[in-house]
Amino acid sequence: MGNISLTNNNTSGTTSVSNIFIDKYMPNANGEFVKIFLYLLRCSSVNNCSLSICKIADTFKYTENDVVRALMYWEQFGLISLTYSSEKNISGICINEYKAQPAKKAAPSNPFTQNTILSDFELEKTANINSDETTKSSSESELPKKHTYTANELAAFDKNEEIQMLMKIAETFLGRTLTRNDINTLLYIYDGLNFPFELIDYLIEYCVSNNHTSIRYIEKVALEWANNDITTVELAKSSSEMYSKKYTSIIKAFGIKGRSLGKVEKDYIAKWTDEYEFDIDIILDACNRTINATHQPSFKYADSILTKWNNLGIKALSDIKMLDTEHIQTKNFIPTEQVAKAPAKKNVANFTQRTYDFDKLEKELLANTGGGY
Repeated sequence: MGNISLTNNNTSGTTSVSNIFIDKYMPNANGEFVKIFLYLLRCSSVNNCSLSICKIADTFKYTENDVVRALMYWEQFGLISLTYSSEKNISGICINEYKAQPAKKAAPSNPFTQNTILSDFELEKTANINSDETTKSSSESELPKKHTYTANELAAFDKNEEIQMLMKIAETFLGRTLTRNDINTLLYIYDGLNFPFELIDYLIEYCVSNNHTSIRYIEKVALEWANNDITTVELAKSSSEMYSKKYTSIIKAFGIKGRSLGKVEKDYIAKWTDEYEFDIDIILDACNRTINATHQPSFKYADSILTKWNNLGIKALSDIKMLDTEHIQTKNFIPTEQVAKAPAKKNVANFTQRTYDFDKLEKELLANTGGGY
């Protein structure tokens, strides 16, 4: 993203914060959003201020996505107006006059316009399609079933400011106008799975950052999080970090390229980490031994190694080293009884040997010969 032009239509001529903002807007806003708005006020008081999404993100140690979300939040309430370049990047920010009563500004691409709301008859026709798109994990769990929202329900959601902002954020990150199925799925995550706004926001960002913009993929991740009781952004980030490190390390150790792990393979990993509670270092050691032995990424073979280690009470790499040492010693050890039973070597030394008294023989020989030879 390039530089952004910033203008200020607030006629107060100062960078002081309006009491209206403090009293009416700030209490319900996210702290990060407040910081960014105050920063905009500060920058707008300087002539020819050089500003960019990247610069704002660097200033507060936020991601660029965090900054974009904050700007869209304030635009929804009319405190700022955003302009976009032909590449759909934010190119301008205008700070507007404060209004005594916060009023959400209608989004340019309101997903709940008349063109989007389905009639009850149309909803019935598409109900089966949307039902089929619910993933298997949902039907196997006790999670609420996905359904198609009626026109009346959509009209009610149209009054929800969080949902309005959520749809705008989804459009921005997905880079497209939301379809009816997109909206229905996002509403299911919000209303059916009871995901808070912040978690859905992070969910979309997480999926898009991993190059997944399919609503089916987003729904699948949401269902996995719901099944694993992930209810906050903090838990989601922790889970994502663990997932990334765990799966990426194993994929790399096995030399798997060009594909993601299958369900059976993921089940093996879940068994090693959750049931056996092995650290990733122990799992990678088993993966390396598998490659050395089979020359292929065999999860079944690795599982046999890890199952044996679990049965032996292995808890650390040091335990494995001790086990290897004992194995080598056992392999090289020859029991005493085997030595005793070992067949004797066949050589002349094995025959019974006679002993001779050469001095006595010499005297006898001299006596018989009269002292001469």
